[in-house]
Amino acid sequence: MNNDLKITLENILRSRSYTYGLFHKLLGTKMTSDLLQAMTSDGTFETLSVLISEENPFASHFIKFISQYKDLSDQLVDQIGDEYTRLFVGPARLVAPPWESVYTSIDHTLFQLSTLSVRLWYQRYNYEVSTEEKSADDHIALMLHFLSLTTEKSIEHFMSDDSDKTRLILADQKRFIHQHIMSWIEKYTESMQNS
Repeated sequence: MNNDLKITLENILRSRSYTYGLFHKLLGTKMTSDLLQAMTSDGTFETLSVLISEENPFASHFIKFISQYKDLSDQLVDQIGDEYTRLFVGPARLVAPPWESVYTSIDHTLFQLSTLSVRLWYQRYNYEVSTEEKSADDHIALMLHFLSLTTEKSIEHFMSDDSDKTRLILADQKRFIHQHIMSWIEKYTESMQNS
């Protein structure tokens, strides 16, 4: 592999890891001024621009979306934080529950087969959910954190020219995304939009 191609692929992998990590924070913690600054930083825009392609317009759409939040007042940041709590934490009934099992189980409850399946994926890569998380393993933020960390592992293998392990991790990520994110993400986003 020539050096230019290797640099390009490394940049794509690093951008993916950063983006998964950013969404882990956005969907797993209350908005703060620091998180808003990170989300709207030039570094984030540069990182996302690496991922723009005709086949996947998500990055360009997300750049447009976050651009509108570049200079929010502290009051608006607090309002966004309050909305995060209403949508994802409670105490009232959640408008947009952030767990796969709620959307994929017949009775719309937590800790179903999908939760156990996600846990098996985590075990395969020695990913342990912190007891501080206080959430089922199939929480969207945890899944994105898992994808960020496994992307970091793929970068390590890629940089040491172990293409077999790199491909294996990327193939596993693709299966994980298909099985445990794509199966419910549309319903989840509709719940958020309808709120």
